[in-house]
Amino acid sequence: MTRSRGTLTLAVAVVTLCVGVARTADVGVSAKKIFIKDNADPTKRQVQLQSLDPAVQIADADTPTANGVSVHVFSATDDLCAILPPAGWEDRGTVLKYRDSFKNSGSLKDGKLKIKLKADPQTGTPLNYTLIDNGTQGQVNARVRFGIGQDYCLVCATGNKKDDGTKYLAKDCPANGCTAEPSTCTPPNTTTTTSSSITTTTSTSTTSSSSTSTSSSSSTSSTGTSSTSSSSSSSSSSSSSSTSSSSSSSTSSSSSTSTSSSSSSSSSSSSSSSTSSSSSSTSSTLAPVCGCGSPDPHFVAVSTVNGSGTCGDVKLDNGSSALTLNLDNLYIGGGQSTQVPSVVPDYYLPAIFKVASCTPGNLTLTNATSGETGSSRSCTSAGCSYGPPTPVVNTNNTALSACVLNSLSMNASGTLACSNGASNLNLPLSSATYGLGDSMFSRCGPLTPDPNNRGRVCNVDANCGGVAGSCVFDNGPGATNVQPCPICNPSTLKCNGGAKDVTSCTPGVTVCPDSSICPGSGICPPISCTPGTVTSSGDAFPTSLDCPPVGTTLIATLPIAYQLNTGTTLRTAIDITNNAAAGQNQNHVFCGFCASNTGVFLPPGVPCTDKAQCPTGNKNCKQRTGGAFGQQLARTITETGTLAGAPLTTGGPAQTVNSGTVFCIFQTGSAADAAADLPGPGAACVKGSVQLLP
Repeated sequence: MTRSRGTLTLAVAVVTLCVGVARTADVGVSAKKIFIKDNADPTKRQVQLQSLDPAVQIADADTPTANGVSVHVFSATDDLCAILPPAGWEDRGTVLKYRDSFKNSGSLKDGKLKIKLKADPQTGTPLNYTLIDNGTQGQVNARVRFGIGQDYCLVCATGNKKDDGTKYLAKDCPANGCTAEPSTCTPPNTTTTTSSSITTTTSTSTTSSSSTSTSSSSSTSSTGTSSTSSSSSSSSSSSSSSTSSSSSSSTSSSSSTSTSSSSSSSSSSSSSSSTSSSSSSTSSTLAPVCGCGSPDPHFVAVSTVNGSGTCGDVKLDNGSSALTLNLDNLYIGGGQSTQVPSVVPDYYLPAIFKVASCTPGNLTLTNATSGETGSSRSCTSAGCSYGPPTPVVNTNNTALSACVLNSLSMNASGTLACSNGASNLNLPLSSATYGLGDSMFSRCGPLTPDPNNRGRVCNVDANCGGVAGSCVFDNGPGATNVQPCPICNPSTLKCNGGAKDVTSCTPGVTVCPDSSICPGSGICPPISCTPGTVTSSGDAFPTSLDCPPVGTTLIATLPIAYQLNTGTTLRTAIDITNNAAAGQNQNHVFCGFCASNTGVFLPPGVPCTDKAQCPTGNKNCKQRTGGAFGQQLARTITETGTLAGAPLTTGGPAQTVNSGTVFCIFQTGSAADAAADLPGPGAACVKGSVQLLP
């Protein structure tokens, strides 16, 4: 006898049972360990889960090699959703194993579950579960879902061994049921269709035989028709007889019914018998109920496009306007900020939301996974990228320019009205900030022999092929050519600058970004790329997620409460006069953060509106300087969107809306804080394209 998952083989008879896995009940299992590590360097964060519970059974795990696995870890303050895609899983019969290039791992066998996360499994970006900003976690919950199979829930409510700003460790936690999830976190490839079939086959060596075959199926739908049919056939000879019949039926609310039958006869001398029975399924086709065209929309695609005009302003105490806020511009910092507005790039790929529910004319949106959208660059689940890299150019001091890579720290959500595009989209961002300065001070110029190498970073002519004068300064008079982010060269479609542009390497020793060994030229082959922006222009564009910054240049990863609204978003500053240190009192505070009596902010940042919300020793609530965007007496920041000019319909043309947002920005802990006056407020208004998808 040989045994594998789902099949049983015998020498004489083969019996195969194939049952489409339905969602089984969630099961709470004991936790041998829940371990979370935080670090000022987010690339060193880590999450580990382990259970040695007998309720953990591989037979309940669906097929992660096809459907993937989701890992949801959450507390009262944090929410991490990690998707372990099917490609990383291996089915070894008695154990399921997961590994990927980001050093994540997982395994499941009877009585043992183990997960280890070091980075987002889909993007490689740092994990978004932080400890340092909360002090303690208290109860930590974990839910591991294998496709459409079992949910295993680990809960550590008490008995924590360590719970502080750097480490959380809980051991030997008893099984404690499943805690309600604060957001959706599901594997990429899941279905809800249920089917069943049973097939039995036997064979004998006798001179006479009988054969019977029976099959039946039934289905129910609301399509409005009903029919019943049957057929039979019989045959006989001196040595054999056979009979077969099949029938099918379907029912609905229709008043029409038809019945048909047919018969035929034949003869056979075969000596075998077989019996089969299959399947039952239920499906439903409903009339559109969302009121947004037919069929109902299942997804919504949202992208930014280039635009011009104004969206809002900054007003003073007397109500007069001190600063106009323009469309597709990002404004950052307090009253002494010298940071000029940055261009919000248009997006090559849209962000795709899923329609969770609807009432006539109104959609409730939830996150779509990379499995549903086909890419981690267009999904809206935690860990998905949000737009191409954004260059933040400081023309007053180019050495303080930065590059920002945005990803979703939590699942996105929102609402949308089909009649006019009125929307409110919640996009919690994790903004990885790299810098500082120009990433391409010198580049391979027109004299470079290989045209694919033109534009790449260089230090000497040898980096460009050796021709004298091929490596040239990129910065002209006044240092106008500044690229804080690597770019996808629009002429060569190769990465220029960053981690994937290596023009100086050791032949035969250095491994190039494309995984080849550095050739004898000492120049790694250029890496192909797709521009992440469509029409955003200037020296700092086009950027691309194919061309990331060098990891060692990461300054900080900042949480941003990015909420785009087609209505009016207003933020009003407050005056704080009761801080522990009188010298730290401050007027015109848009974004308060806890600080010491000498004005040093608690890292990485603890938001507040009053000192009572701050820990002992840091009972001062303030921003770096009162005001906003270089206006020290600013009292209000307003961004106002616009609605679509026509209704949105499923599969119809995209409609254009403007959406605004006002938010707070944490300190980066770098020299950029002084120039941009951080921590402090931020604001943006973007032109968006919205389309309903079936």
